[in-house]
Formats: sequence, C-alpha cells, structure tokens
Amino acid sequence: MIIDGLVFLAAFTPRSRAYAQAMDHTGLYPQHVITFGDPANDNPVAHENTVHGNVNCDGETLFLPDLSMPLDQTLARFPSDISHVNAAHADDPELRSYISANAHLAIIYSGYGGQIIGADTLAAAAPFIHMHCGWLPDFRGSTTIYYSWLAGEKAGATALILDPKIDTGPILAKRQYPNPPVAINIDHVYDGALRADILVRVLREIADKGALSKGSSQDTVGTTYFVMHPVLRHIASLHGRRSDIKLES
Repeated sequence: MIIDGLVFLAAFTPRSRAYAQAMDHTGLYPQHVITFGDPANDNPVAHENTVHGNVNCDGETLFLPDLSMPLDQTLARFPSDISHVNAAHADDPELRSYISANAHLAIIYSGYGGQIIGADTLAAAAPFIHMHCGWLPDFRGSTTIYYSWLAGEKAGATALILDPKIDTGPILAKRQYPNPPVAINIDHVYDGALRADILVRVLREIADKGALSKGSSQDTVGTTYFVMHPVLRHIASLHGRRSDIKLES
C-alpha cells in the first residue's frame, strides 16, 4: 500500500536501511523517497548482521534488519517515486524545496547523526516524523537503550513530530521492548529494529485513519542523556542482553 503525500527522507545510514526494510517487510510505502548525501557512504558492515529476520522475544515478534543490504537495493523494490538530491544536510535549500513540493502529509526523517533540522526547514514542509530510541520524556538524548537498562527499565522507542528542540515534540506512539539476544549488535541492529518497529506502527495508524495524528504533548520535563562511555556501555549491555531468544523458523 502506498500512503499518499508521505515522503521518506533518507540519508545513507544503517538506520535508513532498517526503516526501508521494515516498510518493505510490512508492505507500507511512502509515495516519495528522497535520498540525500553521497551514496558511496552506504557501506554495510558484515559483522553487524550475524542475525536478522523475525525474532521471537517473550512471545513478541521483532523484525531485525539485514544491515549488509545496501539502501538502494531495498529501495529498488519500492513502488514509490524515488529521487536523489546531492545535499549533505537536510537544511540544504534545494533539498528543502524538493521536500516541500512532495510532502503533503508527513516526512519520515532518517538523517545523518548529529544533524539538527533548522526551524526554517521544519516550517517549510509537512511535519517531520522522527523515531527516537528511548521512552520519552523520561529518556531523551543519546544511547538511551543503555541508560534504560542501568535504570532497571526496558529499552523503549518513541515516534514524535520534530520541533526546534531536542526530543520534545508531540508524541505519536511509544513502546517498550523485550531485551535482545546475545548475538545482536545493539548500536545499529537492535537500535534500528526498535525505531523501525515504532515507525511501522505509526504508518499502520496513518493507513487506517487516512491522516497523521497531531500527537500528544510531553507534559513532563524528563532527563536528557549524553553519549555513554564504552566501558559503562558494556556493563549496561550485560544487564540487557538475553541468551534464551531464538530466531523464528
């Protein structure tokens, strides 16, 4: 099913690969796909892909992307209109103009790490949907999977509408997830899988209702976290990984 007026704005990153594969797996597609950046940067890493496909976690099925598959290879299966703009940042004027002309419903945003979309771009187009790997508003910022585990919580993912601040926009959906198998790469595969899953849930709601929800405002302050030190990250992962999860046949 193609969702009219929906744009997938995708940089060449593992996260974009995860989103594209999840949409293709579910059969829910944007009307337009706009890639940006240098396609040569789409360099899949083999060691991140020891496990992929459907995984059964505590009775729930989580789709894990195959990050060895380049983005363009997945997009070739999309029934969407696909374009490329040679821009390094989502705030590029040419890219902004292209987005504005094609996004009438919403933009699924999957940009490069560390880039913050400016207010001018946010105001020039349809709402940007961002998938944050953290339970908002409690876990804002970076590497929140690990901070969640250290706090004794499950990892979460939240779909929200971007605003000029960080992780503060209206919430479209959020969910907590079972912990991953031992063999799973957390930073790319598990992180991407959680974000892709909450994306698919939002797309299903859009497809059912024919519209994008306004979302619910974040009424508490929450906490913003910063990149966790690798040693502490390893300790946190010992709390979060599981060895009793098996791939579905």
